[in-house]
Amino acid sequence: MGHKEFYQALSICAERLRTQISDGKDISITAKDTPDGVVSAGILTYAIFSLGNKCSARFVPDLTPDLILKVKGDSHDQQIFVDVGTGLSTDIRNSFGNNWLVISHDNLSSEEIITDDENCILNPCKYEIDGHKEISSGGISYLIAKSIDKKFNVLSYLAVISALAEK
Repeated sequence: MGHKEFYQALSICAERLRTQISDGKDISITAKDTPDGVVSAGILTYAIFSLGNKCSARFVPDLTPDLILKVKGDSHDQQIFVDVGTGLSTDIRNSFGNNWLVISHDNLSSEEIITDDENCILNPCKYEIDGHKEISSGGISYLIAKSIDKKFNVLSYLAVISALAEK
């Protein structure tokens, strides 16, 4: 596995999100309250609104099983967890079925990699890419937005800011 497989998975996630946006699905973004999480959510929110849909965003210091249940109670069609959720995929899957996506560059357990049959975790570690050196969550969010529509290439500076904030 490597960069090619990562970009293939990213394209699949971007296409899934593009379909949800065009179908008017109610999208919720839960992001870590760090610069990387805030920038990531900002990129995705901008893309969603620019394409004519709406979403909500919340910022948290950490994702916990209790918070997952609270998010579930909000009854959105699609959940996106940005820079949070690593290590909690079983809880997330049990709460949201296949209607979720975790975008993170943090290390994953081999169990999370093996059990992600629905490709709901977009993480460079799954593809033997060092998420702490090569790409931030903001960078992944930028690549998703750019894959949805090339007009979002103007957001590239945000991916740089996000990466610098991680250092």
